[in-house]
Amino acid sequence: KQKTAYEICACLVGSEMCIRDSINAEYGTRDKSAKTMSGFDDNVVVLKIGGSFLLKEGKPDVSALVDMAETVRDLLKSSAERRVVVVVGGGIAARNYIDAATVLHASAGLRDHLGVLVSRLNARVFVEALREIGVDAWSEPPESLQDVRLALSIKRVVVLGGLQPGQSTTAVAALCAEYCRAPRVIYGTNVDGVYTADPNSDPNAKKLNKVSYEKLRDLCCGGNNTLPGQYRIMDNVALTILERSSLDAVVLVGEKARILDAVSRDLNAIDADSEGCGTTICKTTIEANKK
Repeated sequence: KQKTAYEICACLVGSEMCIRDSINAEYGTRDKSAKTMSGFDDNVVVLKIGGSFLLKEGKPDVSALVDMAETVRDLLKSSAERRVVVVVGGGIAARNYIDAATVLHASAGLRDHLGVLVSRLNARVFVEALREIGVDAWSEPPESLQDVRLALSIKRVVVLGGLQPGQSTTAVAALCAEYCRAPRVIYGTNVDGVYTADPNSDPNAKKLNKVSYEKLRDLCCGGNNTLPGQYRIMDNVALTILERSSLDAVVLVGEKARILDAVSRDLNAIDADSEGCGTTICKTTIEANKK
């Protein structure tokens, strides 16, 4: 007769019992109160880092890698129950490979796949930056959402790049948040938020402290935003995922203080007078008052 899981657990001996007890001790006492009525787990943070943050002139920037790794370490220190999923983009290195493949008349799917491979390489070197400062992250970038959730049940930090062609790392971050029940996604970029137009060329451009899913779709999801290596602040796939699960997302400058603040900030309290808050992608739009 085949034994049930209960019967197997009851007859464990020796080292098997040690393994069972260590798993129960570490993962069986997670803070259930952190789960909200909507099913979100406030202990989970999803952080998307543009590959360009970790590269300098197309090469890994060790100083930037360590700085961002320290940000993740500080997130862990903020709560003993904190778990962090970090999604790393391909950056200029990915675009260089994509450009070369374009000249060689490679298909769009293949060019996308090159971008995925480069983002995974960036993610892997970021794992080493975490290890260097004593953060015990999952050792290899997962290649599926199922693997992300499994890794997050074992380690407090999981780092990954892209998952499949036709899907930006911006969308991957949204998918990870949805799949792992994180309430929000933090998008670390080189801009301080979303504007109604390009502030570098339009003096009338206004910063948005909050922007609705629909308005952001109108602002930045044009046809060119679906080409390999051309995914910008946001794309249709990412927006669709955020909207269907009512996930908040914050677009901000990828600096430690701003990221830490965005994780703990009450996004409902953001109004036209809020400063240093980046842009929250949610159900409403609020323009920032000019100072």
